[in-house]
Amino acid sequence: MTTPATAPKNSSGQRRSLIVEAIQKDGRVEVSELSSRFNVSEETIRRDLKTLEQAGQLLRAHGGAIPARPLIGNRSQTFRELSGANIACYALSLLPAQGTVFIGPGRLGESLASMLPNSSSLQVITNSIHVALEASNHPNLAVFNLGGTVDPTDGTQTGQWTREESQSLRLDISFIAPRGMSTDGYLTAPNPQLSSLLRTIIDVTDRTVILADQESLTNTGLVKVAALSSLSDVIIEPESAGYIRALLHGHDTLIHIADESPEYTS
Repeated sequence: MTTPATAPKNSSGQRRSLIVEAIQKDGRVEVSELSSRFNVSEETIRRDLKTLEQAGQLLRAHGGAIPARPLIGNRSQTFRELSGANIACYALSLLPAQGTVFIGPGRLGESLASMLPNSSSLQVITNSIHVALEASNHPNLAVFNLGGTVDPTDGTQTGQWTREESQSLRLDISFIAPRGMSTDGYLTAPNPQLSSLLRTIIDVTDRTVILADQESLTNTGLVKVAALSSLSDVIIEPESAGYIRALLHGHDTLIHIADESPEYTS
């Protein structure tokens, strides 16, 4: 007689449905635990996970599986701008009262730069023309642009000049919005030049904060930058919480949820 928690050994459909339910509830499942629960071999469970991953219902991870990436669907531009503003607002709560701050390129970086306090105690450094212009609207801020080769599509600056300039920096905190993330939890960049620069920035920073909206989490990018689990903090939208919590399970990265309350931290 089958207990409520155990699927019949020959019922692959029911077993896979229960696996999906378990991931949605717990955020992660382990192959060994599923093998014991359903009284089947670990190889059978691995085949189940592969089938479910191909169906877009989960992502296989070392020793088990985690929830599938959040989908952005047909989210409107207005909704994306609002979510970006929420993430930027939360980032402000992590900003030190004084010190050196790096803000990376992209929509989230520009949004954060536009909200910075007009303080002479902060020095802002960036490799983005657009971020520099936004930050320069605060006349008391000291704003420094790293220079380098300009990408005409988004105003990002990279190259040997930019990387060499960044190597001599010492940064208190960096805010980086990745262009994408690999399925194994690495931040990614669209080209080797930007990837190399961001790795250097991370190396010279005391605290690196990742600004990750759902759009960046659903892109894959071309070149890996760093493992999310190796960084200090990540700020995400509520819709991404289950996915990121499962991805960072067992690691020390602080997860902050950018909802209506900046004080809410996980």
